[in-house]
Amino acid sequence: MIIGRVTTTGGTPISGATVDAGGGRNGTTDAAGYFRITAPVGVYTLTASKAGSTTKVRTAVDVSTLGATPLPFRLS
Repeated sequence: MIIGRVTTTGGTPISGATVDAGGGRNGTTDAAGYFRITAPVGVYTLTASKAGSTTKVRTAVDVSTLGATPLPFRLS
């Protein structure tokens, strides 16, 4: 599982941002900026985006069997 939060560079939560892990695995942030994506063990490239903000890409995100993989994004 991949969990995380999308915020502005100043730390304000971004609601309604999309985080895409590919293969139909994606999540949308809640009012507090948090998202959750169910994904099997593997290595992923994640993209966080929202209209009016920059798009950020994280490569080589390693999801293990040890639990949730936390992943913050900051969009400007």
